[in-house]
Amino acid sequence: APTAFLRTVVERLSSTSRYRSPLPGIVEPLTERELAVLALLPTQLPNGEVADRLGISPNTLKTHLEHVYRKLGVARRGEAVATAERLHLL
Repeated sequence: APTAFLRTVVERLSSTSRYRSPLPGIVEPLTERELAVLALLPTQLPNGEVADRLGISPNTLKTHLEHVYRKLGVARRGEAVATAERLHLL
């Protein structure tokens, strides 16, 4: 069980998050890095180029994409873009 101190730290960090509570239609808030990945999805660049632009490895990009898709409740890039536009994340 987390200590009172740890709970306080987590609560403070959560309160400074860009999205304190999930938007309707998403499972949990996206991190800043996931939002950066999401912002590049409409460009239709290959994953390797997206990873290069973000300065991360292709495997790290794939992990971020999996998280974005899970949080948006989608399975593909096009669905992620459409859902993000509907939720005004793009």
